[in-house]
Amino acid sequence: MKPFLSLAHLVACLLATAAPAKNSQVVKVVLGEDGKPVPKAQLRLWEVPSPGWGKKFKHVFADEAGRCEIAPKAGGTVYVEAHEPGLIGRGVTAGPKVDPLSDPLEIKLWLGTKVTGRILEPDGTPAANAQFSAGVYLHNKEWKKRFGLSLAWMSFDHGQWPNWSTTVLTDPAGRFHVTVPPRKARSWIRLGTSSLGFSSHMDVALAKAQSKPLAARFAPFEKDFQSNQNEGGKVDVGDISLERGIILHGKVLDGEGQPMEGTTLITSGRHGPYAGRRTISNERGEYRFFPHAPGQVTISVDARYRDDAGKVLSRDVRGIFAKTPVTLSNLLPDLNVTLQARQFVTLKFDIVDRRRPSSDRISYYNYLPVTGHMKVNGKLQYWKGETQRKGPILIVKVPVGLQNAKLVLPGDKFATISYADETGLKGKGRLELPNLDPKLKRTIYCDLPSAK
Repeated sequence: MKPFLSLAHLVACLLATAAPAKNSQVVKVVLGEDGKPVPKAQLRLWEVPSPGWGKKFKHVFADEAGRCEIAPKAGGTVYVEAHEPGLIGRGVTAGPKVDPLSDPLEIKLWLGTKVTGRILEPDGTPAANAQFSAGVYLHNKEWKKRFGLSLAWMSFDHGQWPNWSTTVLTDPAGRFHVTVPPRKARSWIRLGTSSLGFSSHMDVALAKAQSKPLAARFAPFEKDFQSNQNEGGKVDVGDISLERGIILHGKVLDGEGQPMEGTTLITSGRHGPYAGRRTISNERGEYRFFPHAPGQVTISVDARYRDDAGKVLSRDVRGIFAKTPVTLSNLLPDLNVTLQARQFVTLKFDIVDRRRPSSDRISYYNYLPVTGHMKVNGKLQYWKGETQRKGPILIVKVPVGLQNAKLVLPGDKFATISYADETGLKGKGRLELPNLDPKLKRTIYCDLPSAK
């Protein structure tokens, strides 16, 4: 049974039946099985990019014929997701259409699995009107096509992270319901306030949100629910209780012990080395993460040069840092960790470009990797650096005492690269660098790519 129509709903329906504007897009919602229109379907829209934390949603309603009108910004991308109990469908439109009537965006709704449950704060009170994510891994090719997933890109995917996800909102009692693709099309169902995959939380963005999201107030939660042959189109996950978590904070110092402003700090997560939280040190070199769950995490420091908006300007770094493992425990809910850069030397490489015509690009990624191991607390830790071009030379900063140093010289469609230095060392491919004297004269030769 449909709920009583609000005034806003009636206005939306009237607008949907009016003649569409030239710079608009008509959306038509139909059942995927037989193409019949879905009257008064609720649609959720969000544009990419979306400012701030989370997605900025707009809700509209279809008319009796399953149609409504939206107005994407020129050059923008709008995702359209249909919300009907037990049914799911999604489409995407990029910018306004010239003739919206002749080219409607058709959203097909398919029968899915309805997931229900409740989110509780640490003291047992409901997490009211809270936002989190639900995702699944789609293994079915037909369902991947239905959601517009790139089959070529997905060929590199081994099922560790969701390739379909949506945002869920709890009601005032903390309860939620969300429809996900059916069991035959997916493996697990994943719920959580994390990204659900390999990307990290940006704590700076969370801090700017108008109301503190769950991910800013509590330790991120993430739970997987395996498929059940007898789920019958419904899964109730019961109550999910949030944790207060542990606050990790401290200072970032350069090699001389001075505070470093504007460094990016990332913690590891269950899906990879940069899948936890992300924050930025302030003018006093201080950093502070939102709560972490108990357990082992690793802190990484990214000290590349960035602009005021945080965009990376260079592969050159202001300091070299070891990865720092930290054990988080509820017995110590506030943990202070100081991170100091290691001493480094700068290696320089003269560039001799023997290609005709010459090019500023030396490789596909336009840098050369340098790898090795540095000693950290008596153990060897893998390290990787990248060269940065400075006019006619390449530079790279490497930690003092780097062991097993190697220079990687990729051969690709841009160049065949070789190396030589004044000790007589020369070669191609993956080359050992036994001498890291910064005064040593080193040369990189760029020749035409080899014929395949």
